[in-house]
Amino acid sequence: SLKYKVDYAVEKNVGGLMIWAVELDDDNLSLLDTVASAPLCTNTNPKDIKHKCSPIDEKRWWTSEDGDDVAGLCGKSAPLYKGYYPVCDPDDPGYSCCGPAGYCGTGSQYCDCPTCQDYAKYPEKILANPIKPSVPVTWYFLNDAEGKRGRCGRKIPKINGVFPTCNPDDANGHCCSNGGYCGSTNDHCTCNGCVNFKNNPNYRYGPKKWWDMSDGPDLQGKCGPKVPKVDGIYEAECEPNTRFSCCSPNGYCGSGADFCDCAKCRKFT
Repeated sequence: SLKYKVDYAVEKNVGGLMIWAVELDDDNLSLLDTVASAPLCTNTNPKDIKHKCSPIDEKRWWTSEDGDDVAGLCGKSAPLYKGYYPVCDPDDPGYSCCGPAGYCGTGSQYCDCPTCQDYAKYPEKILANPIKPSVPVTWYFLNDAEGKRGRCGRKIPKINGVFPTCNPDDANGHCCSNGGYCGSTNDHCTCNGCVNFKNNPNYRYGPKKWWDMSDGPDLQGKCGPKVPKVDGIYEAECEPNTRFSCCSPNGYCGSGADFCDCAKCRKFT
């Protein structure tokens, strides 16, 4: 009778078997052994129940057993699970989808958006590359402290001596805005001073060698040898790769021929 039930579950592709009362098993654990060894993924019939088995035999998702600070986190901005980008449990009907904010759940906001991942419907996505970071980790995770998570750039505390970047593998947060936030909109990727780490994954922030708005109106936008040195060390430059990356002979940052193309003009890239 027990073997018949197992064979039926395999034939109909139900995806699993439940033991109602394990204490009724015999001393040899015949019931538990039979159910545990059932080849539930070897004979599928998509015309019956459309269950898809997970392509892995190990756990790669955060649960409450791992701590409240990481439970349910998923995606490329979540803390790594044993070195892997965490996914959601494909067999958990309430938390099988990873939403754009990096949390497991269910419903359209978790399963049906352009960057959502539905691991119950498409468990093969668990093995979709990259399953591990493609570059060394120099970004903050979702469980990091306020003021660090989701932040990037020179004004944010360093990670192992490096100014934090955004994850180039993260479709929702691979760009750093000029305000120091990771995201994927035009305000994060194409603005003046933005950095797109997907296009330039090896970019690293060097020391700040220019005066900007945060330094006050008396210094902002000034450059050259006649201006006070930045941090008392660096001759003031212009912020590279911006609309005002050229220093005129008069010591001001700007753009156009008078700033970039004259004999004593300097362009910073």
